[in-house]
Amino acid sequence: MNLISLCGPNNGISECPSFLGELVCALFKEEVYSAGLSVSGYFKDHTDQTTYLKSSTFLADINNERPAKNLKYWENMKRLSKYVLVTALNDSTVIPLVSESFGYWNWGEDKTLISLRDSPAYLEDWIGLKTLDEQGKLVELSYQGDHVRWSNEFWSQEILPFFSDPKTELI
Repeated sequence: MNLISLCGPNNGISECPSFLGELVCALFKEEVYSAGLSVSGYFKDHTDQTTYLKSSTFLADINNERPAKNLKYWENMKRLSKYVLVTALNDSTVIPLVSESFGYWNWGEDKTLISLRDSPAYLEDWIGLKTLDEQGKLVELSYQGDHVRWSNEFWSQEILPFFSDPKTELI
């Protein structure tokens, strides 16, 4: 089975996406981890790891970032035939952009970005990304454009082939 992440905030967002507007972002900023907005589940305050790990309602769990690891996440990921990470190089929604490929800000810093392969999550294989990468199952694609605004050519040449392998089932 193949899993395709199209511009997903896989390792979180550090600010409210501007397309939500000033009013929604103002509500979000009041209770970033529990505002009742989908972006709250993906918020990661890179300046306060303790609060993030304690307060995150989704991301810290699904990325196995807490001290107690869920082995089932790793086992499920290693069953994939391909895990495709698609990044929009001009994305104005997912900030920082490297989150689309599991990178993020370095904890406690505003200027240093950590790539996927330099992250503790990859190096310690918390959800199986390193295993998939070593097996040639991790695919990273990118396109020039904004959030989920790819060309028909990119879609048909780069994405659709992952849907057509008769030996894999889709999830």
